[in-house]
Formats: sequence, structure tokens, C-alpha cells
Amino acid sequence: EADEAVLVARENFTQIFDVFISTRAGSYVFLEGAHGIGKSTFCSEYSPLTPSLEYFATYSFASGRNDINTVQMAQPKEFVNWLNAKVSKLITQSPGRLISEEYSGLIRETEGLLKRAGEEFRSRGKTGVLFIDGIDEVAKHSKDMLTVFIGLLPQLVPTGLVVILSAPSYRQFSGLLSRRLNTNACISIPALSANESREVCLRAIKEERYSILTQQIICERAQGHPLYLRYLIDLANTGTDDNGLSALPLIEGSIRNYYEAVWAGLQDDAEVVNLLSIITRLRWGISVTQFTDILNPAEQAVLVSTISRLQHLLLKPNETTIYHASFSEFLQE
Repeated sequence: EADEAVLVARENFTQIFDVFISTRAGSYVFLEGAHGIGKSTFCSEYSPLTPSLEYFATYSFASGRNDINTVQMAQPKEFVNWLNAKVSKLITQSPGRLISEEYSGLIRETEGLLKRAGEEFRSRGKTGVLFIDGIDEVAKHSKDMLTVFIGLLPQLVPTGLVVILSAPSYRQFSGLLSRRLNTNACISIPALSANESREVCLRAIKEERYSILTQQIICERAQGHPLYLRYLIDLANTGTDDNGLSALPLIEGSIRNYYEAVWAGLQDDAEVVNLLSIITRLRWGISVTQFTDILNPAEQAVLVSTISRLQHLLLKPNETTIYHASFSEFLQE
């Protein structure tokens, strides 16, 4: 599995990240990096290598894998009840009560819950690490909605905790977050090194498909970009030969370069374009069988071939869920 291989390869960055946040207990940190560079995977799968740190939880607007959409997740009551459940489980192993307050009350509840979590981690001799991932996804819906959400968070993080906010760029949110952190508290997740990329290939390319040449082609195309690396490995594992891989574009820092190449092969077929439009409008993925039922005969006729061509861009073989939000955004443009 390419995702797992990337996580293993990320150990060097995990060490750098641990050192960075270890000196910032009781504060906010901003994790930034390009679309598809692996921020959400890192946030959701983070496992500290430093004994004094302990992973607490991740609230992700960017996973795209929940049966709950970004707008609902951004509602203050939704977040506070999620946090309450996490803190209750941390301290008492029980789910906790349902909180229903006005906004001012939810602000107080948030501060109180973070304080309780911080006290618990301090009693263990640890610093707890809480991630709030993909705040840019909220901003795409409404800047006011994001302002309300950020307003829940205290200006000062309780000791015993470090809170990580993530998005592609801090600059976009510097004004909104200026009372909570500054550029000195920002850390960028880098592309994979050449050695790390080769390690991912060794772990994720199927044995019957692996060769030094295939690995070289994939690493050359991906240039350390984890999402593109995953796409290329999936293509190799599902039958694309070395000539086919070599014909794909260099990433050159932006996953859009690959999406443009995919789109060039699809845009002349009106039924395929319409099919993709329907997929992007779904609130979340459904089974291909269910999807077939809502299509007209012309759309049904191109479904199998389209899904086959785009399989590596989907989360699961028999569902319409798009693997990464950047592809949905590209299609919506």
C-alpha cells in the first residue's frame, strides 16, 4: 500500500517535526505544504518518535472519507462535542455528555476541555498533540464560517498541549490567526527525498511489476510528490507499462500538471465529462452499483470504461469516492 509506505518514509520529517513542536508546548503550530504533499495523512497517522510527546486526536476537514461534510464539521457544536468525546475518553474512558450551548458557552467549553486535556497529559509527563487539519476546506465554503470556527479556540493553548493547524499556506490565514501564532510557529512538510521515494516504490510496487527501470521512471515523474507517487504506483500495479508511465508529465511542483494530462484524454467525450460532474456533486461517495441506478443510458454506457481509467484516482475499487480533494477541485473548475 503506497500510503503506508509513504508514512514509513516520513520518519525523517517526523523527527524534525517532533523537535519543532517539543519546544512549543502550550502553543499553536501551523503545518503547511502543497496540495497532495501528505499533510492530512501525516496529521491522521502521526506517531511521535519523541517519548515526551503523545498523539491526542485529529479533527480533519480534508480527509474526504467521513459521512459528514465540511460545513457540518465546521459547526461549533459539532467540534465541541467531538472534542468533549475525545477528552472524556482520554481521562475516564467514557463517551461524555452531549453539549448544547450558545456560541459564547461553546467558547468556554472549548477552553475548559483543552485545559482538562492539558492537565491530563502533564500528569503523565507528556505533551499531547492535537491536529486540526484542512482549515482551507472551510474557507472554500465561507470565510465567515472559518472565522466563527477559529473563534472557538482560546488565544493561548493550555500547557500540556500543542495544537497543530494545517493548510497549504499560512499566508492565506495569517490575519485570522495572528493572535494565536506567527511565521515562527510554521513548519513546512517537504517533498520526499530521492531515497525516500525509492523506498516507497520498493514497498508499494507489486513484485511482478517491479523493476529498476520502472522505479526510476516513477521517481523521475513524481519528483518526491507523495500523491503523484501514489497515482503512478497504482497505475503500474494495475497494468500501465513503462512506456505509458514515461508518457506522463513531470510533476514540477503541482499535481495540476497530472490532472491536466488526464483531462486532455477525457474532455472530448461529453458523456464522460457529465459523469465526472455528477461524481463531484455527490456529498460523499456511493457504490458503483448505486451510482449506476441514477444514470441515464448514455451515462451508463461509459461508466465502466471511465471508472477503469480513473480507478487510481478513487479511494476504493467499487465506490465513487475521489481519493484526494485536489482532483475534485480541479474538476469543479
